[in-house]
Amino acid sequence: MNVIYEKAALALASALGLATAWTIIPRLRPSWWLLAARWDTLVLWLATRLAPIWFIYLFSHYSPHSDVATCFWPQAQGALAGQIPYRDFESFFSPLFPSLLAIPLLAWPDPRVIFIWMSVLEAITIAATARAAGFDQPGVRRARFMACAFLAPGPLLLCVIGGQEDFLVWSFGLFTWLAATRHRDYRAGFRAAAGMLITKPLFILPLAGFLGLVRSRRAYLGVLVPVGVASAALLWHLTGRAFLMTLGQSHNISPPNLWIILHFLSAGRIPAGGPILSFSALAILLVGALFLGVRHAETLRASFADFAAGWTLLFALLMLLSPKSEGAYLANFALPCLAWLIDRPKWILLWTGLGAVGVVESSLFYRLGEICPADWAEVAGPAMAVDLVLQLLEVTALVAIAALAWRALSSPAVPHHAR
Repeated sequence: MNVIYEKAALALASALGLATAWTIIPRLRPSWWLLAARWDTLVLWLATRLAPIWFIYLFSHYSPHSDVATCFWPQAQGALAGQIPYRDFESFFSPLFPSLLAIPLLAWPDPRVIFIWMSVLEAITIAATARAAGFDQPGVRRARFMACAFLAPGPLLLCVIGGQEDFLVWSFGLFTWLAATRHRDYRAGFRAAAGMLITKPLFILPLAGFLGLVRSRRAYLGVLVPVGVASAALLWHLTGRAFLMTLGQSHNISPPNLWIILHFLSAGRIPAGGPILSFSALAILLVGALFLGVRHAETLRASFADFAAGWTLLFALLMLLSPKSEGAYLANFALPCLAWLIDRPKWILLWTGLGAVGVVESSLFYRLGEICPADWAEVAGPAMAVDLVLQLLEVTALVAIAALAWRALSSPAVPHHAR
């Protein structure tokens, strides 16, 4: 349980640092903004990503206990050795993800380099998000956005302690949206295909949304379908049915989601997981993503704020409806949700709290044995009771954010085009 206490302490420290930065930023001299806007990404990356990674894993010789050690490192080694994912080593990600992991190993064959590599990709995504949102000019909004992106407990701990990659789903979603807003639907198809092949099968959700959003579905599908069919045929040829192992992870139960809470409140009458529930949730979300893209195509193309709200809604519903929705999935919508909420301080507070609770509670859930109690009789000790309360808080926060996003889409923002 020491890891839980360490994560809680780090989450509290980063939240206090963010609160201090949020308060100080408006009081800074305007002459500082130009210098800050030029170097803020690099300075914040050095201070909040590289320095902690160096201190924890190099100076203190802390052994990684996250997916980096148990999952990413073996995959990166396999890819570097020329092995085929699924056939030669286990992988629950898209086929090219191990190759992405293997890139930094060319310079330093050590699992700790993966933390640095993921932090670099995250920093690029943060900078791209700031530019797309219109925060590329010096000012309070940019400074606060950058402070939240680098200092908030959720993104910070997911990167430094977890080495998580889920932000890449948003990365490819953002770059696909930028192509679609510039009438480049063939390029949008290529970027969507790249997202599907590099990140994880979960990318099928935004992929369906873009089908409704792009102006020329023929151009979009003209790229996406051939690439998808050719990739599936090649994987079948190389691995047989082994590449379908990615579907197995969708049945695992992990918080936060409605089903764990409903399972407890219904005394076990409502199941907390299972293949039927998992695939039903995926089907509902796919239809919802397509409906969202078609129904709000014009505003989603014209306004980053509306696109970010739509993305937030989709992935908030994912974490609510899918049995497989661990705390790390918060990274799928953390940046767009932040950019959309940056002018709403009370909601930023909720966003910050959700990230802090998510990274701590997900670790607690796994260390308690992934138990989903059906009633109070199965709640073994105060730790499990605390975990249930934290899950309830997460679900409540996600419902509130999803409702706000839905209202925002019902009253679209004033369109502004991506730069």
